Amino acid sequence: MMQARSGDYFGRLGANKSLVYLIALVVILLAAMVASIVYTIRQNGLDQIAVDRVHQARGLAQRLAIESLEAAHGQSDAMAQLRVDRDRFQRNLDRLRNGDPDTGLPPAPASVRPALNTLSTAWASVRGNVNTILAGGITVTSVDQSLKRVDRTIPKISAIYQQLVWIGYEQLVDQMVRSKADNALVVVASRQSALLERIQNNLRKIFQGGQSGALAADRFGRDITRFSRVQQALLNGAPGLKIKPIIDRAARADLLRAVKLTDELNRELSGALARTSKLFRIRDASTRAAGQATRLSTLADRLATAYDLAPKKRVISSELPFELGGVALIMLGILGWGMKKAATRQYEKEAAQNERNQQAILRLLDELSTLADGDLTVHATVTEDMTGAIADSINYAVDAMRGLVSTINETTVQVSSAAQETQATAMHLAEASDRQAQQITGASSAINEMTASIEHVSRNASESAEVAQQSVLIAHNG
Repeated sequence: MMQARSGDYFGRLGANKSLVYLIALVVILLAAMVASIVYTIRQNGLDQIAVDRVHQARGLAQRLAIESLEAAHGQSDAMAQLRVDRDRFQRNLDRLRNGDPDTGLPPAPASVRPALNTLSTAWASVRGNVNTILAGGITVTSVDQSLKRVDRTIPKISAIYQQLVWIGYEQLVDQMVRSKADNALVVVASRQSALLERIQNNLRKIFQGGQSGALAADRFGRDITRFSRVQQALLNGAPGLKIKPIIDRAARADLLRAVKLTDELNRELSGALARTSKLFRIRDASTRAAGQATRLSTLADRLATAYDLAPKKRVISSELPFELGGVALIMLGILGWGMKKAATRQYEKEAAQNERNQQAILRLLDELSTLADGDLTVHATVTEDMTGAIADSINYAVDAMRGLVSTINETTVQVSSAAQETQATAMHLAEASDRQAQQITGASSAINEMTASIEHVSRNASESAEVAQQSVLIAHNG
């Protein structure tokens, strides 16, 4: 019953086209909201992947700035890491521009293309300088190794001269007395040791570059020439320099060892200085790369901001689900108001109908009140109300009952007449039965007499049979 009423209600509700259209609109809005939420969640995930790659690029840019300087100054680990980070930065940039099938990241949307293009242009300059550094890796390594060998050689030469100075004033005095040397050797040896230290310092400044490097190169050339000339003077003597040759065998052996080390030092310095111009180009490239890499970080931040703003510029923006949800809520409110209004109208309509039905029922009951007393002349009023069909059925039943009663009355008369005739016939049959009974009684007496006669004859026959049998036996026994 409840399902039928619910079905009737929704059937009547379906008839209201406005509500049907409104429900359809709400369903469409909710479906669109769910679809936009799914799309937004997926797109936000992809945006996050893109932003993560931008942040990685920003971190790589900062590392490239440091690694470029370190690699240009001979750090082999920095050179290898610089190559790795350059390739990683390029991969990130390519995946942002062209998409990444592995993560499902699509190509960069149009809204972030300007920022991405600016970053790509800046990266092209950085990459060119980084490539210059990487291409000069052999030069940097060679110069670095030469400088390390120089750093190992100079202390050895300096130690020899310090030994000449500090071998002990007493021993040195004795050696100079025996070799007829004077105190000038102590001064010259001390100056040579100090000159070596200055040569080493100027060499570092040369490879640091800049204006101080140019001045250091000038001093370095003069110092190395002077050092070599004085060393030869100590070995062979130089009257123009007022230097006598060392005659002491042990001291001379030390000096020859210093000359040999100096020759090695000159070869290393010649090789290193021959690569100076190329090394400076590499270091200039590293300086430019470091400065440009700093700008890369700024541009990467701008690209990340562009990705953050990208959802607001899409056709399906991140705010669309909320907008659709708001419209859907408004539509639901209108739908609820419409359904309430329709339900109120339906309730009033049903209440009026129930009232009419109640009146029709009371009228029908009033018209049928005498039917219970057997009044078959009652005729219920047939109307359009729900009792109309009932009244029509009752009228039909009353008409049938009247016909039935008439038939019963006629049948009763016929049965009564037939009963009287049957009673008369039964009386005649009773009289005939009495006469037949008397006749049967007489017949029974006659039959009894005949039975007695038959029994008597039978006994006689039996006796005759016995006599006959005896006669037969007698005759047989004869």
